[in-house]
Amino acid sequence: MSFSWEQRQAIARRAAGFDEVTGLPLTKGEAAHIDHSKDEHYFDIDENSLFVSQITHWWLHLIDEENGMNKSGNEWARKQILSRATPTKEEIEIFGPWIRRSHAH
Repeated sequence: MSFSWEQRQAIARRAAGFDEVTGLPLTKGEAAHIDHSKDEHYFDIDENSLFVSQITHWWLHLIDEENGMNKSGNEWARKQILSRATPTKEEIEIFGPWIRRSHAH
């Protein structure tokens, strides 16, 4: 399950060009689930979403092991997201310590 194209567009409009976690302006963002529990009535609704950069999405999977995904699911998601992420200078300033630690493992 994932957000529909229409939902992703609405979530992006709600964010008005800004990462909803860091507040940084976005040139490219993505809709991320807050809670990954597969409750069919809750999972893919706008209220369970954030519009964030790829690196913020990666960080959310790193810091929130209680997000409804199991450990291996979170690890897989982090690897997938980080492999396509290109952090900005500002994001490196914010997330640099976590990025460096993840590359050290």
